[in-house]
Amino acid sequence: MKRKYSSALAALVMMLALTISGGLSANANPTSVAGGKSQPQAASARPSVAEPNPSWHDQYPDYYKVRMASANDGWIVGAEGAIRRYAGGQWVAYASPVTTTLRSVYPISNTAFAVGDNNVIMQFSNDAWQVTPGPSTCANFRDLWMVSPSDGWAVGSTCAITPTAVLDHYNGSTWQPTTVPTSTTGLNAVQMISSTEGWAVGNTGTILHYTGGSWHNVNSGISSDIYSIAMLPDGSEGWAGFVGYNGYCYTYNNVDVIHYIGGVWGSTLSDGAKHKAVPNPCMVSYEEAYGIAALSATSRWFVGAYSYVATFSATSQGAYYQGGIGSNTWDGPGGGVDTDAYPLYSVYMVADNNVWAVGYSGYIKHYDGNIWSTVAGAPLNIYGLDYNPTRGELYQAGTTSEGTSNQANTGSILVTNPINASTVLSCTTPQVIWRDVASAASADMDAWTVGYSYATGFTYNGYVAHITTNGCDVATVATASLNSLIVVSPSLAVAVGGLGTLAVYTGTWLTTTLGTYDLNGVAYKNGRYWAVGKQGTIYTTISDPGNPANWQVVPTNGQDDFHSVSAVSGSEAWVVGTHVRYHVLGNNATREDSSHNLNKVYMVTSSNGWAVGGDGSIEHFDGSGWATPINGGPALNTLVFTALGEGWAGGPSLQVRSACCGDGSYNQPYNEGHLLHFAPACYDYYTDVPPSYYAHSYILDLSCRGIVSGMGGHIYAPNANATRIQFAKIISLARGWMLATPSSGQTFSDVPPSNPLYAFVEAAYANHAISGADATTCQARGLAYPCFLPNDPISRAQAVVITVRAFGWPINTSGGPHFSDVQLANFAYQAVETAYNRGVVSGVGGGLFAPNASVTRAQIAKIVDLSLTSP
Repeated sequence: MKRKYSSALAALVMMLALTISGGLSANANPTSVAGGKSQPQAASARPSVAEPNPSWHDQYPDYYKVRMASANDGWIVGAEGAIRRYAGGQWVAYASPVTTTLRSVYPISNTAFAVGDNNVIMQFSNDAWQVTPGPSTCANFRDLWMVSPSDGWAVGSTCAITPTAVLDHYNGSTWQPTTVPTSTTGLNAVQMISSTEGWAVGNTGTILHYTGGSWHNVNSGISSDIYSIAMLPDGSEGWAGFVGYNGYCYTYNNVDVIHYIGGVWGSTLSDGAKHKAVPNPCMVSYEEAYGIAALSATSRWFVGAYSYVATFSATSQGAYYQGGIGSNTWDGPGGGVDTDAYPLYSVYMVADNNVWAVGYSGYIKHYDGNIWSTVAGAPLNIYGLDYNPTRGELYQAGTTSEGTSNQANTGSILVTNPINASTVLSCTTPQVIWRDVASAASADMDAWTVGYSYATGFTYNGYVAHITTNGCDVATVATASLNSLIVVSPSLAVAVGGLGTLAVYTGTWLTTTLGTYDLNGVAYKNGRYWAVGKQGTIYTTISDPGNPANWQVVPTNGQDDFHSVSAVSGSEAWVVGTHVRYHVLGNNATREDSSHNLNKVYMVTSSNGWAVGGDGSIEHFDGSGWATPINGGPALNTLVFTALGEGWAGGPSLQVRSACCGDGSYNQPYNEGHLLHFAPACYDYYTDVPPSYYAHSYILDLSCRGIVSGMGGHIYAPNANATRIQFAKIISLARGWMLATPSSGQTFSDVPPSNPLYAFVEAAYANHAISGADATTCQARGLAYPCFLPNDPISRAQAVVITVRAFGWPINTSGGPHFSDVQLANFAYQAVETAYNRGVVSGVGGGLFAPNASVTRAQIAKIVDLSLTSP
């Protein structure tokens, strides 16, 4: 997430859940390491050179270029500065110094170069990407090709309102503009045969040939925009892909590619018919060949997209994109090679049996000589999200395919660990579309999801699925769709749906009705339930939710359609819907207009809330009013927040096209979505933590997750001792706990609300990870009991006890005691043995653990990072 995330975008609280007496030893600096990580895992938020601040990051950003240095090493770049490197047989997210969209990457020798929008040019060296000076004229670069580390070309367009083509040369020290010998708005791809020969292609049919030390315009014979080029190594033959247009209903016979052979660019009609016209044209179709690769005249691939735009009616106008991969004869999806409902933008051939392709929504595909398989990408259209803070798991519910009949529908339920992006559980359910998911915040995996399948005509069957570690147990419980649910406890859940359906779980699901209008949202807080739906429907109750007589109507104008409700307290809630928001206090509802069709609202606190819409809008409430920080992004259906600074939003991606020309040929399912992560950005580097430093990857990983930060000016101070209050903050952020400000007042006498880290200490205390010092220690320090000693260094033993409690690991003392200075009688024995057996900590040598030694900021980063990613 990407996320990406973060998406895309703090050091610890402490004190035992057991009381601790005596002082803490100072200045010891043992190395608590247990093996190393080969690559930084900076995936949650896209890195930035600014201070960490929460922002939204797409966990599945569009990828625009893949290039391999060898079969075992390569790079992918894309939107939001996304960078992935192929290492150890997998694609690993890499720290990026920019959030700008990256368009192309080129590995060469022991380095690599990348270019993107807003004049971004970067070089990879010493295990890190660094931004290098670009040319004096701002450019949005689209591609580059390096002949050597000191000789390369980059192409694109100027950053002007009316752009012109850019063609820049790298001489080993600077990028210098070169005159473009034709009038065009931009160049899109470049390939060099050698330092003295090369090709570039661009808009309006532009093809340039580099010979004799200069670039020359070559007639392409077409006027369409050309996006890709693939020349054989000797330059004798090549292919270029362009965007075609036929004005007719499209049949999958070919893509638009022109062929270079015998020194001339010409048509590829000999490869097969390009178009098949049908009577009464009703569609405008564009075939888009975005990426081409070739190893020989008979070993080549293209990737691209097909766009259909309805023109016969303004009310039905829409678009459908279908991606495709074609083989040697440029067969499109009709040729049966590979097709999915998303565009692909780049393809790279390592060998005939080793080909990579990347594209829309984070998709990475691989060809092994036999079949194409999906390695990564948005796995489902997301309609429901929830988070279990106790287990640290993100629940997603939706579909992996969706059409207008049961046969076209496949429901999907996915449980992941968002920290290490691992899949915990995955279920598929034919014919069911899942609409919402909610979990019981317990140590056990215990969640429900609700949805529907088509019955006959416009009737539906309502489904539930119980999610446990054993899988997903599906049952039918209603004769109408189920649209939303909440889980109050493992023994109580409430769902609402179409035709006023109300379903309550108290060991079994019982179904009744609450009015007659469709219900779309349900919420619970502090003993009060809320349900909302069409025609201004708002119900609330504090009694048995399974009895319809207990529900009271909250008056509205009776005309607005509501999609979601989020409770702030037992008397306050927010409701959103079609271009409307309602603020509900008690039995009074105040209406506000919204310019967006809002699908989901989530209130983190009474003064901090979010809402998302199907038009790609994200609205934010700051206590005084609603604003729209994001408008026009991907369509979003749902969201959940785990803390003020971290949340998730999900939605579908490409929409199903309705039938064209009366034959239903474009009623095709889609199978990808969007997952956005709201999290802090991170530092991309610290000057005092070089890549060779033992904790470099751990510090970078936590920084990119927004869990740790530096001291300012790109300084991390890795050898400084971590304090107890710093550790409280780190552990709270690592676990994703909601910040706590108890109404009863401060818990510890020496951590008042005025302390900047007060809420983190209270969060760690509320989640039973810490407790204060004993009464004797507090008295000796002149402090009222209970006290926390926030500025004391934290010891190795204390850090481990808190970590084990925070993550809720089962105690495991197998093989113990492993350390002569941590025996069975030691308060930290069980925690130290458990962490040791999980590979999170090790000793300091000689069979010693040094439990009373202080822990440095670097050591803390390693312990916490390994804890997050341990199995």
